[in-house]
Amino acid sequence: MSTRSKPKLIRNPTDFQQQYLSVPGQSGCELSNNSRTHNFFEAVPLEKLKMLHKDKSFTTTRRNFYTLVLVTRGSIRETIGYRNYEFGANTLYFIPENQLHTIEHWSNDVKGYHCIFDADYFLLCLRNQVKLNHYPFFQPDRDPFMKITETEAGSILSLFEKMHFEYCKKKNHNDDLLVRMYLNILLIEIERLYQHKQAAGDNNVPKRQQMVAQF
Repeated sequence: MSTRSKPKLIRNPTDFQQQYLSVPGQSGCELSNNSRTHNFFEAVPLEKLKMLHKDKSFTTTRRNFYTLVLVTRGSIRETIGYRNYEFGANTLYFIPENQLHTIEHWSNDVKGYHCIFDADYFLLCLRNQVKLNHYPFFQPDRDPFMKITETEAGSILSLFEKMHFEYCKKKNHNDDLLVRMYLNILLIEIERLYQHKQAAGDNNVPKRQQMVAQF
């Protein structure tokens, strides 16, 4: 009787780089090696990660942090939880903390942004201690992706680029207030888009089908 191998736990950026990259330490800012094990953040262009991938596909992992990915070009095939997905241009997808995840394939022309962060980093500048798992796109029973327009993708891409720029120019680990603010703005904007598109999807369902779904 065969048994599945236990998913590898990816706890922080160092684990992430060792799992996926041929040259660990080169994924983030050119002048910064993110070796923190908690309270961490990293935003990297997809094309840079693709260039550093040491394999075309990878074994299943369980990430001990949150992941946001924006695809603006190319295609990505991944397994999130127990479902397979293929994401094309103008797609956002989300991997919540401790979710099973497998990279199956990234096309050679892929572009966009890949962002990882833990709860400590997100909560440090918040007074009200918003819980990340309260965002609908980080909830395991909701769709872990969202198709967006080219205009919406441009606005989201701009926030990723601002976070990357501000994080890379910081002089020490605590000099990143703007990054945290941009991250909060990004999550709020994504939540608004997600809820709007979910509501629009519900409105497109025939009334009879909606009533059946409620029961």
